[in-house]
Parts: sequence; C-alpha cells; structure tokens
Amino acid sequence: MTQHRLLLSIFTLSGLLASAQTALPKFEVGTVKVSSPESSGPFSVVPVGPGVRDGIFRARHVSLKTLVAYSHDVSEVQISGPEWLDKNHYDVNAKVPEGTQQAEIREML
Repeated sequence: MTQHRLLLSIFTLSGLLASAQTALPKFEVGTVKVSSPESSGPFSVVPVGPGVRDGIFRARHVSLKTLVAYSHDVSEVQISGPEWLDKNHYDVNAKVPEGTQQAEIREML
C-alpha cells in the first residue's frame, strides 16, 4: 500500500509542478493501474505528432523504474532504489493533446 501512495504522490506532485509552469506540455487525462499478474508485454508508445488525432501514450506492464528511465532518457541501470521500484508493474494510459511531438511525451511523464 505504501508503494501506491508514493506513486500517487509522485504523479500528484508532477501535476502540481506542471501546472505551476504553463509552458510545460501535459497529458489531457491519464490512468495508472496496477498490472494484473497474468499481463505482460513490452513497453510501448503509440506514435503521436502533427496530423494524428486522439494520440494515446500506452505503457503496459512496466515498472516505475522503467517509466522513470524513459522520462529522463537514461538507462535503467542508472537508476537505483528500493526493490519494489522494479518489482511492481503498472499499466499507464494517457491522452496526448493533438499536435504533441514525440519528444514532448518524456516531459509529460
């Protein structure tokens, strides 16, 4: 339960920081759910960009470590922390505003 509170706090804090700086891109809406033990699959992002409508960022069965590494454009081996950072997995879906460039998605996370 503590991991879920921490995850929620991280996303809430990042949302507050994003709203404090209006120039930063942000998702229109998003969900983060704990992955079921049966689900698995590669980390994937649906391409978005000019001319693409209703772009969706999707990450399936990813650890928080993977999301942090992706958002900061670093290797997972550069990130250390508690065991649950890599053990627990999540499904993330977020609607990307029309016209968003692929490079902006990392800033949104």
